[in-house]
Amino acid sequence: TRYISVTGVQTCALPIWYCFRATYNGNASYLTSSDSSSTECFIVKDTTATTSAQTWLPNDAAHVALSGGSAASGSIVFTLKSGTCGAQGSTLYTQTVTLDGSGDASTTNTSVSVSTTSDVVWVTTFTPSDTTRVVGSTHCEATGLTITN
Repeated sequence: TRYISVTGVQTCALPIWYCFRATYNGNASYLTSSDSSSTECFIVKDTTATTSAQTWLPNDAAHVALSGGSAASGSIVFTLKSGTCGAQGSTLYTQTVTLDGSGDASTTNTSVSVSTTSDVVWVTTFTPSDTTRVVGSTHCEATGLTITN
């Protein structure tokens, strides 16, 4: 039978190294004995908890098609806003992009992120290079975002 004697309550910063030490004072039948070797030691380590929070870097792409079939030229202003198309909130991000030869343009947002549950919209406003022959247009596209962390 082994007995452990603990006196007092101690709080220590972890990790901490513990070693068992046994001492027997002996009696008429048995000699004294003690053991405090390093093979009787162990480490108590602290525990950890990890959390993460996802964010989303919204980007958009647009294609402008002319009803006459020719390639559109001009620029698009991409505006990211909070809210919905019917109830637009504050502007979060704006970028003006020139259409490529196919009438395409896209954003390159690397700084404005959206986190948790959000409703955001992209409002795209096309301005043609030749306003005497082509009419500009505006389009709103809604995104409902749910991030579960």
